[in-house]
Amino acid sequence: MGAVLHLSGHTDGSGLESGNQELSLHRARSLKQFLVMKCGFNPDKIYVYGYCVSRPICPNDTEEGQRGIREAALKWHFVAPLTNQKVVSS
Repeated sequence: MGAVLHLSGHTDGSGLESGNQELSLHRARSLKQFLVMKCGFNPDKIYVYGYCVSRPICPNDTEEGQRGIREAALKWHFVAPLTNQKVVSS
């Protein structure tokens, strides 16, 4: 069984959208670099995304929510190996 990581960077709604887009991608790339350099993860199994404010992980209308958006998130997907077994139905 293999694992694939999806890292997503997020920002709050302040500032220019183009700057926030780059910042969100930078956050995800920084997390990838840490996982590869410090934890030994295979970089070919890690995908990064910058979502800016398009996929908020917290409400963007309060100061507390905006603090929670300024981060990178990790999703871990396990991929089952392909087998040559037939599926038998009755």
